[in-house]
Amino acid sequence: MLFRRSGISFADWIRTWICVIVASFISQASPVSAQDPSQSDAGSLVVEPLGQEVFREGYVTIRWSGVDAPGGYRVTDEDGRLVYAGRQPQFFVSGLSDGQHAFQVTAVDQEGRVVAKSDQPVSVRVEHWPLAYAFWAFGTGLTVVVVFVAVIVWGHRTTMTPATGTRMGGDAS
Repeated sequence: MLFRRSGISFADWIRTWICVIVASFISQASPVSAQDPSQSDAGSLVVEPLGQEVFREGYVTIRWSGVDAPGGYRVTDEDGRLVYAGRQPQFFVSGLSDGQHAFQVTAVDQEGRVVAKSDQPVSVRVEHWPLAYAFWAFGTGLTVVVVFVAVIVWGHRTTMTPATGTRMGGDAS
């Protein structure tokens, strides 16, 4: 009934809400930061993690500037394992466990020789959300869904005529 009066189909309404929800998730997961290029010295890389001091989700994006490396960049973790090799001056890592994690960035030329290195490893701290918070968020979401479905069912039932079981305001034919 509501959708007929307003001229919006139920499917269009659902599509709109799905787009709003997807857009909000994407905007929450997109880190944004800028760095002043004047901070860099020749031969050294200015490295910084994007975002907050403590990462709750277990993922982090690290960006650097200071040296244009024709051979690309290499990122190693605290154990010396190569975790990134590429030409982009940023690195994304996910699946980090709770604790401190350190990453060293190195710029190399086309022959693989080191042309610059970060002065010290960039350190990030991961502390995942507590389980109680996760259950609270799940319970809140479940409550919203149950109330939403209940309102839809209630609205559907109140538009039915008791005698014929047809919708009110519909054609008699």
